[in-house]
Amino acid sequence: MGLRQLRRECAARVRQLDVPVPFDSHQLCRQLAQARGRPIHLLAMALDLEGPCGLWIAADRADYILYERRTSRLHQEHIIAHEIGHLLCDHEPVSALDDATTSMLMPSLDPRMVRRILRRRSGYPVPQEQQAEMIASLLLQRSSGAVAATGPADGPAAAAAPETAGVIARLELSLERHPPRRSTRG
Repeated sequence: MGLRQLRRECAARVRQLDVPVPFDSHQLCRQLAQARGRPIHLLAMALDLEGPCGLWIAADRADYILYERRTSRLHQEHIIAHEIGHLLCDHEPVSALDDATTSMLMPSLDPRMVRRILRRRSGYPVPQEQQAEMIASLLLQRSSGAVAATGPADGPAAAAAPETAGVIARLELSLERHPPRRSTRG
């Protein structure tokens, strides 16, 4: 899927949401929880610096979004928005949990057993990461009232409010480094 198609599909998902202005991940999660009929718990944690900045964990009765607490509020909002992107796209939730996190979230389970199960699923495929990043950027952009332009010279980062321009610029750079694979079948 090309970048334009990715953006169109993600924008369609974001248009279905009542995105709070200014962006408030807690408020958006409350709205999504009500629509989905299951709670979404946001948990600020000191995550492993070599691991992901955030995780979405779908438990039997609730969803958990873990995000790095030792970073700026804007970065936290982006992390949460990224995990919301995985949730909105119904990606298979994956994570690599340490014993402390596992014990806190699932005290009745042996952390070694949880790690053994999750080791088999160590990350999202690149297209799913691109979707989640695009949705995160579109959520933050939409809540800032910015209107995205097209084309790299005057792309979304140039049109975004200053507080979201850096996030959008990083997304564009990430997508340039890891472009979606194109099918060779005609």
